[in-house]
Amino acid sequence: MSAIIQAWKSTSAHNINHRLGRSGRLWRREYFDRYMRDENHLMTTIEYVEHNPVQARLAQYAADWRWSSARHRQNAGEDAGGPME
Repeated sequence: MSAIIQAWKSTSAHNINHRLGRSGRLWRREYFDRYMRDENHLMTTIEYVEHNPVQARLAQYAADWRWSSARHRQNAGEDAGGPME
């Protein structure tokens, strides 16, 4: 798995840097995989990731972030995108 992630990070970093006209590190070196123990753990992890743009003050709500899965989950009728409890 780590070899796949490394290849993806290398390719995407090269492409992103090329498009932005920059160079240098884009991703952190570390890669940590995590076993999802149950549905609750999975949902907690998804909500954490979806709320990163909110924490970074890039969006007021997770569903406001253009690339967030919260937007898609909200459109599908799932509880997503509002303030995190």
